[in-house]
Amino acid sequence: MSKKHIRSLNRYRHPRRSGIKFRGASPWSFSRPWWKVCLSRVASVAAIILIGAIAIFAQPKGDGTPYPTLFGAISFRAVGSWQIGGTFTTSPTITIPAGATTGDLMVAVASWKDFSVTASITGWTEVTEFADGAVAQGNGTGSMKVAAWYKEHDGSESNPTITWSTTPNISGGTMIVFQKGGSDTWNAPAFATAAISLATNWTATASSDPGITGGDVVIGLVGFRDDSATMTRGATTGLDCAGITWAANYVEAPATHGTTTSANDCSMDLGYRIASSGNSSAAPTMAGTLSADETGAALFIRIRVTAGGGGGGGQPYYLRDQANAAQFKFGFGQQG
Repeated sequence: MSKKHIRSLNRYRHPRRSGIKFRGASPWSFSRPWWKVCLSRVASVAAIILIGAIAIFAQPKGDGTPYPTLFGAISFRAVGSWQIGGTFTTSPTITIPAGATTGDLMVAVASWKDFSVTASITGWTEVTEFADGAVAQGNGTGSMKVAAWYKEHDGSESNPTITWSTTPNISGGTMIVFQKGGSDTWNAPAFATAAISLATNWTATASSDPGITGGDVVIGLVGFRDDSATMTRGATTGLDCAGITWAANYVEAPATHGTTTSANDCSMDLGYRIASSGNSSAAPTMAGTLSADETGAALFIRIRVTAGGGGGGGQPYYLRDQANAAQFKFGFGQQG
């Protein structure tokens, strides 16, 4: 076969399809082994599939925020109203909010003074109790205590009642509930605390980093020594942490703070935020604005699930978010 004939064959071959190049006297001499051609084709298909998957999951949701990682499938379920002062102090039963169901994590919270009073809820596990000092309670004065308890809903629950060591002068409480994927399991919550110094524009920096990562939810509770007509929390500063990309802004839940002028007065607030990605590199913070200078106590609670191995009927939470978009924004709509 002449060199002119070989050049003619190479001109009309299909290089992308065959990978064949005629070099010698035989038309069956390949420039690449056949198995390298096959591997090249497989790698190309895999790359196309990967790029397509990234393109789908990188698309923002309807609210403009990206879908988070597909692990740690926690979303908001419900929150109750503040029960504060009056009969709650003497008969402190916290109402389970409507919608809570089997497998949900129920978190009951409370704040009170005097700081020396301790509390418990039978059948529930305490997260912690924390006071911002040891100042005896008075009218608009005194150290505040904050506390939380948790329990996984077993399908047949009754409203829990707080048992006091001695009856406090004033107190308040509520409950917030989160749901998980059907085959996921709840981890024991981690926590950190903070004392809030006297200020109108206050900031609480946690005593430690509870270890926050993508998919976790961080709940923030604050209690102040006096009533407050207003309590403003920033969308990004209401609860924040270095190293974390958040799935959405801070959500106050209940939608308004609790405050009372009963007995010796107090006020409190609760909210949460979900971590979309990243790992905490510092202690989390909370911030807000009151109607006057006050001191108080803060509690940060980090909740997390371990992903199941399938089954249980749980949907990936980015699908649940779309299905429940009318109820909450990425699982965290304003409630109350």
